[in-house]
Amino acid sequence: MNKYWINSRDYFLVALGALIQAISLRIFFVPANLASGGVSGISQLINHFTGWPIGLMILIGNVPLFALGWRFLGGRRFAMRTAVAIVTYSLLTDLLLKIPLFTYYTNILIND
Repeated sequence: MNKYWINSRDYFLVALGALIQAISLRIFFVPANLASGGVSGISQLINHFTGWPIGLMILIGNVPLFALGWRFLGGRRFAMRTAVAIVTYSLLTDLLLKIPLFTYYTNILIND
């Protein structure tokens, strides 16, 4: 029982971290036209010039890095946590725009 609690807690914390990262991307980086680092920054640049969704570009950009990490850095446990982080971050980055309350308060925060 304790083993399952630790695993579920780990996945919850990974998802919470992805949520915080997606919120920071949508609240601070994108409205201020600042590119973050890594795949997220490249995804923001692609979005700026093409209009393609940032979350989708994050997912596509992380697939080859995920494969390399799985091969050289760790086993199944590492891969599962990383997959949860990548998918959650990618989905939340685009889905946060679908929440009307989020976009309303983000516009107020940026305009003030």
